[in-house]
Amino acid sequence: MASELMRAPIKGFLDTSIIVVKGKTSVFEVSMMLARQNVRYALAKAKGGSWSILTERDIVRRVVAHGNDPADVHVDDVATPCKAVVDEETSLETTLALMRDEESKLAVVTDGEDKPLGIVNRLSVLFGVLRMIMPLAYHEVEEERRTWLDMLLREVAEDYVGRTW
Repeated sequence: MASELMRAPIKGFLDTSIIVVKGKTSVFEVSMMLARQNVRYALAKAKGGSWSILTERDIVRRVVAHGNDPADVHVDDVATPCKAVVDEETSLETTLALMRDEESKLAVVTDGEDKPLGIVNRLSVLFGVLRMIMPLAYHEVEEERRTWLDMLLREVAEDYVGRTW
């Protein structure tokens, strides 16, 4: 089971709560989009063609905490370059190895044409693994506990990513 899991394509472990913006978009505009669409990550094509990422935390720490006006700062100025970018068919094992080697907490997952589909981080991998193993053990769990487990997973997902699972 473990080796089969590690060979699974990374597309089964995606967190798709992303928006894609231009690097010259103001941080103010991005923060409004993140809030309005209830997503956690903004991805932008960085100078040179690689992907960069901006989160609400980045906005607070890199812009607001320094007294800068988010309307005057562009995504390109504060976004973090993504060191780990993989194709959707890349295995979980390869993706996790790349994240470890690049000392990256997440990887951007793209389709065959370099269009971002989402990101992968530890939590999205955990949820992906749970989705894979739940059907195997689910029938062995009594109904009351299945309902409780479903509720718990939904609450964790809502608390962490602000959306239902």
